[in-house]
Amino acid sequence: MPATVDPELGVSVAADAVERAKRAGATAAKALHTYTEQFEVNFDTGEMNLARSTVSDGLTLTVYENERKGTAELTGRDHDTVEEAVGQALRAARASEPDPANVLPGEQAEPAESRGDASPDKEAMVDAVATFLERLREDHPDLLSWSSNYSFANTWSSYANSEGRTQHARAGHYELNLILVGRRDGASTSFNSTSLGADRPITDIAERPAIRQCLQDTDAAFGARPVPETFVGDLILTPSALAQMLGSVVEALGGLALLKKTSPFLDQLGEAVACSSFSLLHRPAELAVAEPFDGEGFPNAPIDIISSGVLRSFLIDWYMSRKLERPMTSGLTSLVVEPGEEPLEEIIAGCERGIVLGRFSGGTPNQALDFSGVAKNSFYVEAGNVVCPVSETMIAGNLVRLLRDCTAVSRQQLDFGRCRMPWLSSPGVTISTR
Repeated sequence: MPATVDPELGVSVAADAVERAKRAGATAAKALHTYTEQFEVNFDTGEMNLARSTVSDGLTLTVYENERKGTAELTGRDHDTVEEAVGQALRAARASEPDPANVLPGEQAEPAESRGDASPDKEAMVDAVATFLERLREDHPDLLSWSSNYSFANTWSSYANSEGRTQHARAGHYELNLILVGRRDGASTSFNSTSLGADRPITDIAERPAIRQCLQDTDAAFGARPVPETFVGDLILTPSALAQMLGSVVEALGGLALLKKTSPFLDQLGEAVACSSFSLLHRPAELAVAEPFDGEGFPNAPIDIISSGVLRSFLIDWYMSRKLERPMTSGLTSLVVEPGEEPLEEIIAGCERGIVLGRFSGGTPNQALDFSGVAKNSFYVEAGNVVCPVSETMIAGNLVRLLRDCTAVSRQQLDFGRCRMPWLSSPGVTISTR
């Protein structure tokens, strides 16, 4: 279907803001205009309670006064509002410190790819939620949906800078955000959640693997109790927990950590940093929910970050490439961890003692990537069997060692739309009661 917004309109809006900034005294400027049409269906405690359409129209303007930079964000694009944002950004620039890396790319950007539907199938969305709620009542009578929603968003993103560089692309995707809680005979489970993105309507919600896993885990979460004692054992990361933990690893591979020299991977490019069965890839084209281009208009392109355990690339965006005087690699991350060869059932069967981690709740890992926090939506494993769900259970370890010492990566993966992950098992994690 044709887009409802002419893509050239967004580029002209961004270019107009850049020109206004130049007239006001900026030596350089860039602007990103986004226009999003969204339709959402909300459902809570087993009932649909809202279906609505919304529109958002926003502009992010960055101005440069020589080597100083300032940014302003605004909703709408009328001339008075843009002029006000220009003044705000210039004041911020004049209050900032000069930085020689504050330069803009001048070459014309390679075209970014537009993808996904341009408008929602509203009837299919409403029917899918109604069917899912019926299935929930029939097949999982002890579970309730909580503040959940199913949405479609169609976004035009348009970039322009004062060097004549422009970029625009459209991205449409469906997204389901599901929160579940179990209630049975006066007892409750903790909240469990998952998200699922897709480039086509999700009509079979209960059958999608990520949703099915969340339903099964929540059904199994009654009767949670602490682990019997403190011990050092295996940590089996679920796909959602692995994605969560890898956020800190990606940050440690980024330009800022390299600049500050705080990355534990600082001098390890080309060296083994994980077990040979672990590969971490940036694969936007394989995922339904991926930004078409980064903040300087560079198209979202694939990168091998860690391949068969070997660190192949740091994640350095345009600005950090200037700071570090190193080649740019990426300004975005759309992560895929390649599947391994072991079935999940065998990974669990081979675990003498440990937990299957559903979610980590704790502070951000430190610079060495040490972590310590509470295991949520998790299960205790002993002698190869899942014994019980856990509560009041702490875990502590180190992400560098976790990747280096991992013993298994599962054959199964879950595709969440924003990332695709397997299960991963690693020893040497301290597991204790609080």
